[in-house]
Amino acid sequence: MSLMSHAVQHYRKLPAPTTRSIRTERDLPVPMRDGTRLLADRWAPRRGPEGLPTALVRTPYEHRGLHDRTIARPLAERGFQVISVAMRAGAGGAADPLRKEYEDGLDVIAWIIAQPWFGGSLVPAGPNHLGGAQWAVAADAPPQVKAMVPAAASMAADVLPDFSVPASLVGGWYDAFLPGQVRDFAALQAAGRHPRLTIGPWAHDDTARAAVAETLDFALPLALGRIPAERAAVRLYVMGEEAWRDFDSWPPQGYKEKRVLLGADGSLSVKHREGTVGFRYDPDDPTPTLGGHGIDRAGKADNIWLEARPDVLTFTTDVLTRDFEVVGHVNAAIRFRSTRPTANVFVRLCDVDPLGRSWNVCDGLTRVTEATEAQTVPVDLWPTAYRFATGHRIRVQVSSGDVPDRHGRGADLDAADQEVHCGGDHPSTITLPIRPAA
Repeated sequence: MSLMSHAVQHYRKLPAPTTRSIRTERDLPVPMRDGTRLLADRWAPRRGPEGLPTALVRTPYEHRGLHDRTIARPLAERGFQVISVAMRAGAGGAADPLRKEYEDGLDVIAWIIAQPWFGGSLVPAGPNHLGGAQWAVAADAPPQVKAMVPAAASMAADVLPDFSVPASLVGGWYDAFLPGQVRDFAALQAAGRHPRLTIGPWAHDDTARAAVAETLDFALPLALGRIPAERAAVRLYVMGEEAWRDFDSWPPQGYKEKRVLLGADGSLSVKHREGTVGFRYDPDDPTPTLGGHGIDRAGKADNIWLEARPDVLTFTTDVLTRDFEVVGHVNAAIRFRSTRPTANVFVRLCDVDPLGRSWNVCDGLTRVTEATEAQTVPVDLWPTAYRFATGHRIRVQVSSGDVPDRHGRGADLDAADQEVHCGGDHPSTITLPIRPAA
């Protein structure tokens, strides 16, 4: 096993390889129905049984280099043969690129099934757009497709009625694509399917790592005609507790929605503390991204310097006298007005530890139009699972920027004075799915 292969095993927390000797066939032509030929690479053990399950990786990215080392080779070393296909750039200029992606996916699968080395079972694999490529063919997948592990991708609504492939969805609490993952899981459960869901304390890249491991844990046994190791339908990493927990559904049962009020005095409580607080948003010095759910700068970070900016409002509870868990969907309703017709409302939930450090838990942004009129702005924050410990405090940030990660549609070229109204008949609130920790 090469040094790179060993490093990938360690970083991705993969089981030991079953072989270290892999052969690669390059640039196999794969015909499409419109006459286009895509190029594929095949990875397989040099020695060993014929007819291993096939993992199909369709990617719009460079299908060699990094993808070879982090997806194709790790799977080929652990029980799969792997076909890595470069998808056509821009869907070949097609007027309907999603349709072309769907057709190409089915054509690639048909080509694989017709090959003499195909052993009868196929698993679409890979995160990000690769996960989207899995969903593109899911509804019409032939019976040779035994399982799929989509990560960082969302299912189209028209897939659900005809979807029957066993699926294990993988997401990260700080991954940009998490809302789609949990929405897909809930839809599949509601439709009577039996998917499973794993969400870890990961940003985007670590979610991709976890998807490869789950392909081995969940999809490979099914491709071999076996049953994966038994576990609950939902496995969540509860941050703050720093432990994995199992649940039967998403969102988990047993958590009650609690509406908490933002107070004009900076408090966060069940009491009405009426008044208006404000800040000035300046596009020449925009409120910057710090941690969160982006692709490149995501994750957990100490927000204390961000909260010291004059364009960030904070609302904080008293010190907690017991542990509380927040698990599920978090929503805010901010009574807002701006001197500009369009504006962003950014809301972030934080955990303030006894040292005063403010750690971001989840956040969301809503673009507001007709913002010069006072209105209650709904903001959907990312789902989360977090334990707020005794001695900590819960904090909510309100601002108008998350630049450059999320800036709404269009650019705000002029400074604006923003107002947040608290208390009274139209309070600003955050709703938490919460319960005291056991």
